[in-house]
Amino acid sequence: MQFTLLARDMDAETSSRLALELSALARRVEALEAQVLSTRQADGRDANQRSEVQFGMDDQHSSIDMQCYESARTAGQVSAEGVDVALSPARQKGRYPKQQSVLSHDIRIGADQKLEHKVSESVYESALLIGLPVIGRWGSLLALVGLLMNITMQCLFIWVVQKAFFVKGLPSVEQVRAWRMNEGHDFVNAGGAGASLVSRVCNGDPSLIVGTDKQSLLQTLKTYSHHGAGVTLSMMVLFIWFLYVAEEIEGALNFWLAVRHRPTGRTRLLQTGEDSVILEAVSHTRRRAIGFLTLLRVALASALLFQGAYWLANSMEILDLVLNAAALAFILELDDAIFRLCATWPTKVLLADLEPLPRKHHPMHGSDASLTPLMNLTLAVVFVALLATTRILPMQDNMAKIMAEMCGDNEDWVYTKHEVGLIMAAPTVPYTQELLMSSLNAAIEKVVEADSLAAAGTVQPLNSLSILSSFGNMDTPGLVTTLVRSVMFNGCEDYAFSAPGAIPHIAATLRRELGNESIAICEDVRQHCMGLSFFVRTVCPETCGCSLPRSGLYRSGAARGCPVKDCQAAPKYAQALSEIPCEDPEPEVLQAMPAWSQMWQQWSGINSRLLPSHKEYYASGTRALLQHGCAGLANVSDSDKQALCFGNSVTASIADFCPVACNCTMSRFLNCPTSC
Repeated sequence: MQFTLLARDMDAETSSRLALELSALARRVEALEAQVLSTRQADGRDANQRSEVQFGMDDQHSSIDMQCYESARTAGQVSAEGVDVALSPARQKGRYPKQQSVLSHDIRIGADQKLEHKVSESVYESALLIGLPVIGRWGSLLALVGLLMNITMQCLFIWVVQKAFFVKGLPSVEQVRAWRMNEGHDFVNAGGAGASLVSRVCNGDPSLIVGTDKQSLLQTLKTYSHHGAGVTLSMMVLFIWFLYVAEEIEGALNFWLAVRHRPTGRTRLLQTGEDSVILEAVSHTRRRAIGFLTLLRVALASALLFQGAYWLANSMEILDLVLNAAALAFILELDDAIFRLCATWPTKVLLADLEPLPRKHHPMHGSDASLTPLMNLTLAVVFVALLATTRILPMQDNMAKIMAEMCGDNEDWVYTKHEVGLIMAAPTVPYTQELLMSSLNAAIEKVVEADSLAAAGTVQPLNSLSILSSFGNMDTPGLVTTLVRSVMFNGCEDYAFSAPGAIPHIAATLRRELGNESIAICEDVRQHCMGLSFFVRTVCPETCGCSLPRSGLYRSGAARGCPVKDCQAAPKYAQALSEIPCEDPEPEVLQAMPAWSQMWQQWSGINSRLLPSHKEYYASGTRALLQHGCAGLANVSDSDKQALCFGNSVTASIADFCPVACNCTMSRFLNCPTSC
């Protein structure tokens, strides 16, 4: 109106010129405002460029203000004070704020305006469409069935984890000690190479047939504890599992907030484009149902979080940690798999075309957008630290105690209990890989490679399993008698084991037992006659001293390999025994006999090893016998004197050395001289 009145006082030319100037001025102001808006929203420019643009806009605004002012004054439209009111906002405030603050503020506002949730293709969020005519009755029914199926399976999995997978996997320290005392050091479980079961388990004997469960347990504990690999992996898996479940819970809450933000009314869907559908409103009933379903979803995810975390924390196998975590992730994503299986095609298409649902502004996204992720990470760290303190580290300490109990202290001994109640123990050799590759295994390996048992040349071939069983259960005297009478046919004579036509496994057995492949004749084994090998005395009885009295062989009994019956029945043995006078030789005479000193050195050495606590007793008895001859028997106990004079299936009789001291004149022993 004011402009119209002013125009009446002007001529036509002035009025037309003023209208053109005002129109151009309006267009320039609109262009500059658009430029300012685009400059505020730009995100990739550096500070110098933003400053130059800002200063440029200030200058342009100043120019616009001045033009407005001059035009207004020329037209006489408003006063100077009125022009100041019409100036641009930037001019009113004097200067623009720093461009970086403006951009940060605009970005936060834009982020808050774009808070939205894209409905996922899962049975939980497809429940939003249940009952809508657009997906049909079958679509609603199948969506409901899929939802109930997913809830049921997740509940069952939680129950199974709690009931079945929380069984304590580690044995107690007391159980390991009981195994070691009852089985680990039992003589019957000792290996053929002479190592205890404990040593074989702790040193990784791959040929074990007993104690394999303890060997597997030990390997698992070593792998878990090696450089903290188990603890590190457990904590990493738990951290990832927490983030995985946290993402599920956050998605459920975002879905609920988005549904809650929709207007209230009859649930309506509106198609805004060819591939675009929006949710206009949600009914009260549907909103409450979605709220209850979200609460159930969060509760199941939380239960899976804690149950799965305890399961992972108790996993001892390194591989099981990864596999168990994958199984938990599968259960958590079961709703997606069931949706793909159960949802109808209209339901899938509708969810794919449904526009994201706007969400309410969340306080966490306001003044400090970093608070939410920091809180998530903090909760994850606290969660892992809590489980590490209460589960993982105590389990590792328990593992260390179990390994120390299983393989600590003295491993190399075995015991046996006699039927009379006496418990006897003996040392064993430590298990090594060399024991596994012993000569025994080499001999058996040749049988595997041979075409027949006889062709191997390392074992005694037998015709049937029953014969093998009878030979295996035969005592040593019976087996020795069978060998010398039915196999070698040597009686009490040396067997030429390397001669043409000799039985090959006899030589193979000798060489294996003595660990010398160059042995060819009995003279080569003389130094081993007094040792532990029984077979030496069976194959070479003459060389070892089984065939004659006063040979000085202490272990000349039938239970130690000598064919006693065949030797004592031989004519030369009887003749030698008849040539011995029925009197005790003088000490000087006995001292001159090498056999006499050999006898007592063996007696003292063997019995001192068997009874270490009586070592001094045997040493003093030996000194007395070597110095005083047969009279030295007064320095030994009555039981030992009787055993020495009578002899037994293990040791020889000294009645051939001391017939008077052994009372051969009153009693007849096998080794008593016939002259008595």
